[in-house]
Amino acid sequence: MSEEVKQVKKVDPAIEESDTALNKAIFAFMSDRLSFWALLALAMQRTPKKGTNCITTEIAGSIIKLVYDPDLVCKMDKVTLQGYILHECIHLVYRHAWRFSESKTVIDLGTPKSKAATVPLEKAKMPFKSSDVASDIAVYWVLNNIGSKYAKNCISEDDIPNLDLDRYSYSRRSELSSEDIEATLLSKFATVVMPPQNSAAVAVAAPSGGNGEGDGEGEQDQPGNLNGKTVNKHKTPTYSNEFEKRMGQRGVERAILQAKEQDKGQSHLPGQIEEELERMQEPAKIDWRAVLANYVAAAIPTVSNKTWSRLNRRFPYLLKGKKKVPTPLIGVAMDTSGSVSDEEIKAFLNEIDYIRRLHKAEMCIIQCDSQIANEIRLKPKDKLPNKAYGRGGTEYIPALEFFDKEKKRPDVVVFFTDLEVCDSDIPSDPRAYKIIWVGTNKDRCEYFQEKGKYGKFIPLDLDEK
Repeated sequence: MSEEVKQVKKVDPAIEESDTALNKAIFAFMSDRLSFWALLALAMQRTPKKGTNCITTEIAGSIIKLVYDPDLVCKMDKVTLQGYILHECIHLVYRHAWRFSESKTVIDLGTPKSKAATVPLEKAKMPFKSSDVASDIAVYWVLNNIGSKYAKNCISEDDIPNLDLDRYSYSRRSELSSEDIEATLLSKFATVVMPPQNSAAVAVAAPSGGNGEGDGEGEQDQPGNLNGKTVNKHKTPTYSNEFEKRMGQRGVERAILQAKEQDKGQSHLPGQIEEELERMQEPAKIDWRAVLANYVAAAIPTVSNKTWSRLNRRFPYLLKGKKKVPTPLIGVAMDTSGSVSDEEIKAFLNEIDYIRRLHKAEMCIIQCDSQIANEIRLKPKDKLPNKAYGRGGTEYIPALEFFDKEKKRPDVVVFFTDLEVCDSDIPSDPRAYKIIWVGTNKDRCEYFQEKGKYGKFIPLDLDEK
């Protein structure tokens, strides 16, 4: 028997030492009746990054990453490290990454608004994103409730001059949301006039330290260092569409709720954290518009506009040339029978127009009851007429046969209807195109999907237009 040679992967001693330090800090939460935070921290995927000089969380899809500088972790004592871990966990529970995804305002903590309403970046003394400071203050208050020893290395009110949040009693601070705190900051401090992001004068670098949230995608809209001035950076996750965003958020929430379930009530949690966990447990409404947009996008074939059959004008024989890509065609059938209410008709037209603007595709729209009542053909830039024809009986087959006979068949047909039909009116066999049924009756959507009818059935929520 031949001897096997095993190659052992070398591990950086600093990474190994920091991993041990993280384990000790996390498991130390158990003896302090803080097992919930330990379970949440253990659910994170550890990602060491040397030279970053920070500890942060990154959200990639629905995966939570704990990104840390091994050298920084090795220098910390256990309590300080616990404070950093708690800081990131509280950000996650508060869902700051999504709540402040649109907030990009930078303020100068060194210039009260009474002295100047706005200041250019080069004259700003302490430029920070207002949402970053607001979320860190909210985290600081929770850390003090958990244990003041953990908050000593977190941003404190003493570090922010002229904020005057002391007018709120400590008991009332739990009632202030991060958005309330940000509003107070915006009213107290000057706004920094930021240069264009494509300006050569803007230097992008990682923050020099501290905590933050992000997705690890290296966003460029809010850099961490501008002209030598550090702007605290809590990056937000990026997704290709609203459906992915919602699924990513729900995945993070599931990890948090799973830690809560495993904790079995053993941890002492501040009231504001308990409230956030209760909000997560409330049944979430399906974002049907995002689901619809996702299925329509998936049904449209992606065709490359690069080909070797055409010469590249700038670099012939080295790069592929461009070819014309046919504009996708979306077929739309709109039920205008008598059983469909005026409110449903209005909702159908709104969603058809949303699909037109989102996908920038050609559309063949038919309005039908028991027969084809109207036909509309739109180019990507055309506007949708806001009028309905029909209002007779209900039959789906004529509408589907219309698309079957089209010379240029659509890539997908979206059928808006109340689904008030018999089983035989909806086909079971596949057709030459995909069908997405958008129904205003959720129960009938589920019924036809369970019956195995052809197509995807999506309930349209009239209360969430």
